[in-house]
Amino acid sequence: MSVLTKEELRYLLTITSQENEELKKDNQRLLLIIADATGKIKKANDMAEGYQRMCNELLEVIKSQYDAKFTVEDIPRYLN
Repeated sequence: MSVLTKEELRYLLTITSQENEELKKDNQRLLLIIADATGKIKKANDMAEGYQRMCNELLEVIKSQYDAKFTVEDIPRYLN
């Protein structure tokens, strides 16, 4: 095991402190990215829920006003 001088220890402490500060900055940037991505995922899930609800409501309107036996599987048949 080698013995470090006081100057070598100070130098290593300085370098370690600088690296630690850089890591803190990187962590802050990553936290902002994560928060942004989480918000976008929540919006996408909310949109998907809204579209699913609209599709269900449209399907119910079709069933109640036009064809009680209509299903989603019938859609490709009507597109042709």
